[in-house]
Amino acid sequence: MSVRGYIRPERLWQMVDRLSTAGLRVVAPTTVDGLCQFGVVTAANQVVTDYLLPQNTFKEFLFPKQEQVFTYLRNGDGSYLLTEPRRAFPETVVLGARPCDTVGIMGSLAAVFGGDKWGYEDPLFTERRRVTTVVSFSCDRPDISCFCTTQGLGPDDPKGSDVLITRTEGDAPVCVVEVFSARGEALLDHLGDLVAADRDASGLALARKQAGALARERFVRVFDISQVKTFLDNPGNFDDEMFERLGTKCVSCGVCTFECPTCHCFDFQDVGAPGSGERIKIWDSCQLPDFTLHASGHQPRKTSWERYRNRFLCKFKIYEDAFEALGCTGCGRCVRDCPVHVDITSYAMQANKKQQLVQIGA
Repeated sequence: MSVRGYIRPERLWQMVDRLSTAGLRVVAPTTVDGLCQFGVVTAANQVVTDYLLPQNTFKEFLFPKQEQVFTYLRNGDGSYLLTEPRRAFPETVVLGARPCDTVGIMGSLAAVFGGDKWGYEDPLFTERRRVTTVVSFSCDRPDISCFCTTQGLGPDDPKGSDVLITRTEGDAPVCVVEVFSARGEALLDHLGDLVAADRDASGLALARKQAGALARERFVRVFDISQVKTFLDNPGNFDDEMFERLGTKCVSCGVCTFECPTCHCFDFQDVGAPGSGERIKIWDSCQLPDFTLHASGHQPRKTSWERYRNRFLCKFKIYEDAFEALGCTGCGRCVRDCPVHVDITSYAMQANKKQQLVQIGA
């Protein structure tokens, strides 16, 4: 922990004006189509200041929903000319990210695209990550769907953050500023006198710690998942009855994957005529019916519950096995926004209970 001072709550979002004036692209919670979502802002009055969790994450600013890979043009001799687009990677500051998103994107998603664990590096993700500074805001209260503490994280978890800002409790609250990286240090230069120094750094650190502890106590969705991985590691449980029982009502809309900070599936599609066009990279979802459909017509996951089983396995087993990272950070978006109320925590609790019964011989 490196406490550098504090910002008065009423001046907090003046950061947007300072950073925009410095020529940085600022991403923060704002109103998009009537909803609180992460978007590009240029002034403090464009920010939604009273929010728990934006509907989307900020992953689309490192892993775009759609981008051109190259254009193609067939020459007279039958060969093809491939041309990559010129790309811009603006210096970006993400303000107001919640720790569950920051851990999921700058930690778990980076483990997939960054090449740290399995040898493949996505150069576009890597470059966007290099020019992005994340200023996370600790949560002072959870949404009813949040369960980050169950996942071993917390409302004030600093992992992946360049700067973490935590509002203290009491009659005269301040926003404590902690720095965790060189990019975070550089950011303070742009903020100038917004960050007030305080000689009593230990007092600020204590107040910040107390605020985090109080926020943890406010969580209501807390449960044990210590045996879920063990349950899923057993091949005999792949066909457990709970998967069909809990997942049949899934309508395969994919909203759970598109809103998730760690989901990363994508597809390539060619758009245009046979002789010319473009190849684009777009988000995909393991919950969509054609995700595993083979050209032969074979479909290994015919039903929605089989596809949701795959999602659960990815979050609580495959991610850890393949990338040594959290597949689920407990943000709760998939629980809150599922139109038919499929609840991934129900899967986790039942898997955990089944494994506990095995261990006691019941």
